[in-house]
Amino acid sequence: MKGDARERLDEIITRYLDENNINEKTLCKVRWDFYNSVFFAITVVTTIGYGHLSPSTSLGRLFCIVYALFGIPMTGILLGAIGDRFSRCFLDKVHKVRKRNDKRRTNKLIVLKHALLYFVPWFIVFLILPAFIFNLTENWSFLEGFYYSFVTLSTIGFGDYVAGQFDKDWARYYRIVVVLWIIFGLAYLSMILNFISQGFRSHHLSNVMNSLRRMSAPPLHSRFRSHASRQHVNIKIIRKATQFESL
Repeated sequence: MKGDARERLDEIITRYLDENNINEKTLCKVRWDFYNSVFFAITVVTTIGYGHLSPSTSLGRLFCIVYALFGIPMTGILLGAIGDRFSRCFLDKVHKVRKRNDKRRTNKLIVLKHALLYFVPWFIVFLILPAFIFNLTENWSFLEGFYYSFVTLSTIGFGDYVAGQFDKDWARYYRIVVVLWIIFGLAYLSMILNFISQGFRSHHLSNVMNSLRRMSAPPLHSRFRSHASRQHVNIKIIRKATQFESL
């Protein structure tokens, strides 16, 4: 009877884990050691907010609020400075391409080629390569590692996957690398998303400006009419002048 009850309990637990998409990768014991404290602080000021670790006392929650109020703006300034450095390097390359083409109009394909040559290596460094590393260290699939990388660097931070939650001899150095990857990767991906939003914004603005120009320009038939009236006035002036000369 005890065996049947245990089997029934195991069946209920298994069904609950399956329905809530919980597996052994997400069931990790999280404790407030030094690394997890630093990692939690990083997720607060970067607004990633995995949710795998949170303050449980009133004093801790109050400190978290104050820390976030000051830490988030300062982190935004830091990430903005790093992102500006990335974007400045890219814009310098575009400027060199335009200079190389003298005063001719820069071919869009040439600019696109240099953009890909600049962005693709960093895309590999911050998203593809970490996915392979997580595949080896965290026992995740490549897709899970890539998913975690994008969710982290885009500050979505679902918390279903969290890196570095294991105890090994080299875990300390691994966690330091993860924190540095998050800081620089956030700056890179925020720069990419900013470029995309600026592209959409400039395209929309150009469409609006073209629409305004079309609205402000006089219709074609009115332009022809004004041109014909000017021609008619000129003919009248010429006739008057010839009549005056004949007198």
